[in-house]
Amino acid sequence: MPKKHKNLKGFVLSSLLLVFILTLSSLIMFTRKSERPKNDVLGEATTNQILYWEEFLKENPNYLPGWIEYSKLTKDSGLLEKNKEALEKIKGLDPNFVVEN
Repeated sequence: MPKKHKNLKGFVLSSLLLVFILTLSSLIMFTRKSERPKNDVLGEATTNQILYWEEFLKENPNYLPGWIEYSKLTKDSGLLEKNKEALEKIKGLDPNFVVEN
């Protein structure tokens, strides 16, 4: 009987250690997430994505998924004129495309 009790102790201690490690790693991930630099309204990442899609769509003007992504990026960035042009291009490629607001 003492052997079963010893195994139970080991199991409980192992479980507690595992819970402690998982809790600690969750706290570390949470604090690192909050320390990430925040982009301003038109952050560098968004600007790079817009520039990427502009270049890509010059070479592939009939690529509908690219125009849709470009439209979303320009809308989110407040570039309304570019967004309007993208939506017109989308309608030209697919007249049945429904714009979600």
